Amino acid sequence: MTDMATSALADCLRPGDRVLIGQACGEPVGLVADLFEQAARLGHLNVFCGYSLNPAWENHVPDSLRVTTYCGLGTMGKLLARQGARLVPSSLSQLSAQLRSRKLAVDVVLLQVSPADAEGYHSLGCAVDYAWDAVQVARQVVVEVNLNMPATRGAPRLHSSKVLVARQSNAPLLESLVEEPGDLQRQLARHVASLVPDGATLQLGIGSLARAIAESCNRVVG
Repeated sequence: MTDMATSALADCLRPGDRVLIGQACGEPVGLVADLFEQAARLGHLNVFCGYSLNPAWENHVPDSLRVTTYCGLGTMGKLLARQGARLVPSSLSQLSAQLRSRKLAVDVVLLQVSPADAEGYHSLGCAVDYAWDAVQVARQVVVEVNLNMPATRGAPRLHSSKVLVARQSNAPLLESLVEEPGDLQRQLARHVASLVPDGATLQLGIGSLARAIAESCNRVVG
């Protein structure tokens, strides 16, 4: 843990805070490790994290962290399986509105971002999602600047004056491993493929079921 991260989390987090952690490539792996290490001293925190590729969630999660997720994908699925997290009945598309209305309340956001550009702006890179809505309503945004996070164009970008940089990193971005579909996923995929007309445009999610559907549709429609 860096002294900078120790000070940042201790200064920003209060017992009972609601902390939203960026998902997928937006998850600041170093800050999550710091959070785990300091959890006992920080007091009870409510943590929301969506799709995660971070192996840290597969291990022991401090008892003082009450974890909530909207999906059981990636390492979050393993945490749910051992009853270490709570699942809320929301889809990805509903989260932005819930954050804006404060139905899903957030005090502090932890994100991984790109280095600042010449104008002082950090990009959310390849993780532009509901975290941007959380940024608008949070009391504090704490970031881990990763040299490998690409800068992407668009409105969602954070000025360095509006965030607290707690970590610098050059760690490789997390990648989703290919999951081989099981018998159930392939059976469901064949049924879905039978309902898809030729020429249809499909939007697929992530995980083994989405892969099985794509493969079945390819066989049916060519």
